[in-house]
Amino acid sequence: MLGPNPTPGRFVTSDMPTTKYEVPPTPEIEEELRRSPVSFDMLIREALDYLEDPDVEDMALARMYIERGYSEEFAYWLVRESEVRHAAH
Repeated sequence: MLGPNPTPGRFVTSDMPTTKYEVPPTPEIEEELRRSPVSFDMLIREALDYLEDPDVEDMALARMYIERGYSEEFAYWLVRESEVRHAAH
């Protein structure tokens, strides 16, 4: 399992809208986002912070979200969304 978030809030900038998705979510993923007790903004920031560490593998990151109770489809989508945003910075 991954350790503590290495750099909380690192990717929080005023020019980075977090409500627009780079990878279109399926209706099932949108429903899971609505039901999640954690906001999408917080999830994406956390994933981006983890991706900043070159030792973090995307599969390990997805497994972390699956272990937290998210579906596999959601976890892999969140990692893909994070990777696209990470590559843009």
